[in-house]
Amino acid sequence: MDIEGAEFEVMMDIADRLNVVKNLFIEYHGVFGQEKELNALLTMLVEKGFHYYIKEATSVYDHPFRREKNPVIPYDIQLNIFCSR
Repeated sequence: MDIEGAEFEVMMDIADRLNVVKNLFIEYHGVFGQEKELNALLTMLVEKGFHYYIKEATSVYDHPFRREKNPVIPYDIQLNIFCSR
């Protein structure tokens, strides 16, 4: 799933139907201030029986403690979330 920022809303919408899914890939896009959404997404995945592995999709920042962002990338956070049962 790579839907440019709508991942949280769609995943929450289909949460009750995830019982038929064995493997799931989410390219998560977010901005600072949306940490609660990412936490809720990961919590929901665990509650639905998934294990997950997270890998940075795009290096948005050269250093994790500096907020000098690449202006071409519209998101602050881009993560690849691999989910399986």
